[in-house]
Amino acid sequence: MSMKRKVAELLLRRGGWQIVDESEGIRKAVVVAAPHASNWDGYHVILLGSALRAKFAWIGKRSLFVGPLQGVMRRLNGLPIDRRGGRDMVSSVAAEFQARDELLLCIAPEGTRSRAEFWKSGFYHIARRARAPILMGFIDYAQRRCGLGPAVHPSGDIRRDMETIRAFYRDMEGRYPENWGPIRTRDELG
Repeated sequence: MSMKRKVAELLLRRGGWQIVDESEGIRKAVVVAAPHASNWDGYHVILLGSALRAKFAWIGKRSLFVGPLQGVMRRLNGLPIDRRGGRDMVSSVAAEFQARDELLLCIAPEGTRSRAEFWKSGFYHIARRARAPILMGFIDYAQRRCGLGPAVHPSGDIRRDMETIRAFYRDMEGRYPENWGPIRTRDELG
């Protein structure tokens, strides 16, 4: 076991966290990061990735990947994305799945640490376009559990797939429960 992994596990366990891994060794997936209600969530995700030997990637605007920050952002496993109008972000991110042997792309569908009435549906569309499963990543402060839950394979029926996702997260709590909004996307409304 690597020193990095040992330290990550030690820090999580000392913090009272139980580490869960139901990912079945999947190494290509969109990882839902939820609930996302605190800046501490990023810290826990980094530790969790090390503890599970999972190299989580994330999406960042292209301007973060120029100049002196470029090397740091890439070492942190960031994917530069051009978010200017008219760009098909879903297709460009899905293409990254085709270009790599492994990609665990973390996305917080709430899009904010504040309460959101709807999740952004990009995570679902990226997974579907990339033909990748959705792994349900979680940091449950109520039960002091964090990890990767089971995979959901997008069927194209977003309402049905979101029911499965809602059922998984139903009893979970973020660090600030008042910031945890409903688990639904605008796409489900029709």
